[in-house]
Amino acid sequence: MSHIVEKEWTEDDGLRCVIVFQMHTGSRCGYVFIPKEHSAYKEPKYYTISFGPNDNKIVMDYCEMYENIDVHGGLTFGIENKEDNNYPVDEPREGLWIGFDANHVDDCPDYDKWSEYISNIKDDNEKERCLKLFKSLMGIDIRLSEVNRTIKSFEFMEQECKKLVKQLRKIKGE
Repeated sequence: MSHIVEKEWTEDDGLRCVIVFQMHTGSRCGYVFIPKEHSAYKEPKYYTISFGPNDNKIVMDYCEMYENIDVHGGLTFGIENKEDNNYPVDEPREGLWIGFDANHVDDCPDYDKWSEYISNIKDDNEKERCLKLFKSLMGIDIRLSEVNRTIKSFEFMEQECKKLVKQLRKIKGE
C-alpha cells in the first residue's frame, strides 16, 4: 500500500482531480488529469537526465509545459497517461497527469491520519514497513522542529486542486 486515495472527482469539463495520502511520507499529493481533448492539454516535452554512462532517464518537462501554474510547492509531478499507468488512479482516457505535493521542508507529516491509516492495514509485513517509516520520520521531525512546519490538511489540498483546475481552464494547449 503505497498510497490511499482520499478523494477523487471529475469536473464538468473533464478535468479529474485526486487527493492521495502517501504512506511512505505521511503527506498528501494533489493531481489533476488533463484529457487530450481539453484546451489545457499540451503535447509532452521530454529531456534526458544522465546518472552515469549507462544510466539515463527520460522525463517529462511538465514544469516548462505549465510554467505559470501556482500551487503549493509548485508542480512536482507529470506523466502521460498510458494503458500500463494506474497512478494515482486508473484513467481510461489519453492525457496527462500533473500534480503537486505537501512534502517540502515547511510541510509536516500528518501523523494522526498516518497512524489511523497504518492501524487499518491488514498485512502484517506492510504494517511493519509503514511503522518503521513512521518512526524514522518522527525522528527527523524532532530535528526539524525549529522550522515552522505545518500539516497540509485534506481540505487544504482540495482547495489547491481546485486552484490548479481554475488555472488550467485559462490555458490554451499547443
